Amino acid sequence: MSIREKKAQEMHTKAEGKETAWYVYMLRCCNNAFYTGITTDVSRRITEHLAGKGGKFTRSFTPVELVFMERCRTKAEALIREASIKRMRKKEKKEMIAGYSSKSLNCYSRRKEK
Repeated sequence: MSIREKKAQEMHTKAEGKETAWYVYMLRCCNNAFYTGITTDVSRRITEHLAGKGGKFTRSFTPVELVFMERCRTKAEALIREASIKRMRKKEKKEMIAGYSSKSLNCYSRRKEK
């Protein structure tokens, strides 16, 4: 789906009174670094990262593992939360991940197939 098609779908959804859910997510890369991003479809985004079509950083450090995900009401809220997570020190991110239930991530976690 092209960017133009995505925008049109988003506008159509808003016109119907439905809000698109946004998610802040955090990946652990193969070098143990964390990557934080936002999306409306976590599963699709992880697939893109694993295929080398995600963020520039994750292209160099696949495979990736989903370690944190949080639902936000709006894109603006997701961007603010993403920025706050990116400002955290690695120790704070690890503590946040440790307090997060991994059970809810099972349906999204994927490994790059060889």
